[in-house]
Amino acid sequence: MSAQHSVARLWNEALLQSVRKDFARPPVHARNLFHTSLAMYDAWAAYDSTADTYLLGKTVGSYTCNFEGINMPAE
Repeated sequence: MSAQHSVARLWNEALLQSVRKDFARPPVHARNLFHTSLAMYDAWAAYDSTADTYLLGKTVGSYTCNFEGINMPAE
């Protein structure tokens, strides 16, 4: 794989390789792909000044994920 690919791309490739090796269970694999994508998005959004997180600091359904932000060091 090219050194130019992002970490998100590498993680997605690793997850897709696992899906290929597992039994065909579309609902399980779809859920795993969603959760991984969600975690990567929220990790990015936590550091971006304009992005809005999906789960961090919010309640989705009956699950609340406490998050008070990240203390960024001054540049």
